[in-house]
Order: sequence, then C-alpha cells, then structure tokens
Amino acid sequence: MVSRARRSKLGCLVQAVLFAVVAYYGFDWVRVYYRYWSIEQEMHSQADLAAGLDDATIRRRILLKITALHLPNEAKSNLSIRRSARPREIIIATSYVAQFRIPLRPPLERTLNPTARQALGSF
Repeated sequence: MVSRARRSKLGCLVQAVLFAVVAYYGFDWVRVYYRYWSIEQEMHSQADLAAGLDDATIRRRILLKITALHLPNEAKSNLSIRRSARPREIIIATSYVAQFRIPLRPPLERTLNPTARQALGSF
C-alpha cells in the first residue's frame, strides 16, 4: 500500500513538472500566436465592412489595432489594401517578423503573414 501511495505522489509530481515546463516554454508562443490571430481577425472584420468603407478608414482602423497589439513597426509599413475589379474583392495583408523568446536558447524568428480576403459583391 505504501509503494502505491508513493507512486501516485511521484506521478502527480511528474505531471506538475511537465505542465510547468510546457507553460514556461510555451508562454511566448501563445502570446505571439494570440497577436497574430487578433490582427487577422481585425483584418477579416474590416474586409467584411469594406463595401461601405474607404481604404483610408480601413487602414486607420487596422493601424490602431497593430499599435494596440504592440506589433513591430514593419507590420504597419507592410500593410497593403488591394481591391480588384474581377473578381470584385478586397485583399488586406501585412507581414512582420516575430521573435519567440525561449529560455536557455537564442530567440527564434518567424515571418508571419496575416491576410484577409473578402468578395465585395455586385452593385
């Protein structure tokens, strides 16, 4: 009976240590992914409203979101809004380099390219 109790405690300890390690190493990855997801959702929201908005308004709203998320300045400078006649659609895109800080290792860099594409319909 005693050995089962010790094994159980050891199992809980191992699980807790594994959870702590994953949380410690994965926190920065979650932060970077959340920022990417947030800016992409803002782009999709603006693309959905694009039929009634001009490009300057869309650009201003997305730039405010980029600033609020503390994305690199290159996300602002790489922001593009393109409307095409055939097919009638809008494409909003940007790109930036995100750094993932991992303890005990040099930082990793990845280029992220959030994009939104929406048909504008016919008038």
